[in-house]
Amino acid sequence: MQRASQALFAIGLFGLGVITLIYDDFALVWQPVPAWIPAHQAVAYGSGIVLLLCAIGLLSGLLGAWAAGLCLAYCFLWALLKVPPLFAKPLVEESWLGLGELVVVLAGAWVLFARSRAGAQNLSGAQGARIGRLLLGAAVIPIGLAHLVYLQQTASFIPHYFVFLPFFAVATGVAQILCGLCLLFSILSGWAARLQTLLFAAFTIFVWVPRIASASAGRFSWTAFFVSWIITAAAWIVAAELTKTTDVTTHD
Repeated sequence: MQRASQALFAIGLFGLGVITLIYDDFALVWQPVPAWIPAHQAVAYGSGIVLLLCAIGLLSGLLGAWAAGLCLAYCFLWALLKVPPLFAKPLVEESWLGLGELVVVLAGAWVLFARSRAGAQNLSGAQGARIGRLLLGAAVIPIGLAHLVYLQQTASFIPHYFVFLPFFAVATGVAQILCGLCLLFSILSGWAARLQTLLFAAFTIFVWVPRIASASAGRFSWTAFFVSWIITAAAWIVAAELTKTTDVTTHD
């Protein structure tokens, strides 16, 4: 599970990096870098290269600790891009949703970094899994809440062959909020992380895969697909680490 989740995370980073280099621009609403930033296009190109370097390092195992560290730093800066909107519109749920999505990615990157530094007691093992669990728990609550606040928009994403679309929008939102609470308070946290991973995976498969498979698929659909892929893989990384630490504790 650990190797597979890391590989999927790296593949998602690679795909997003390729999209970034193709368009010489950041990942749309997921990377709201101000247009006034000097050499905006060059910085975006550099961002794409960093994504590719992180992906190659994580996939190949070469300089694994360095790749994980670079990935963590990148994901931390990536999440910071969503902080200004939070201060500008703190009562708008969309601001919390945007930050929550990227904190999920940060949680996965943190666990990868913690895993790569096995000699650091304050980072590795149960402590690393605990921080990843708390980050994931805090992140998925606003994501689940968005399903309820933006019920019609959420239902519009669900394929029409599902019956009673608002029910699925509400059910998945409530499930994510419960997963977040379980992760925060360490109540069946391993199972909560697995369920959250499945919810993210379902969204990726049923919403974004059909859209990129259509003839009209464009930059937004491909970007959203890879971002959703990365979020899913990040949740799986945390779930795999929680499973490992739980198994070790039980064995001990």
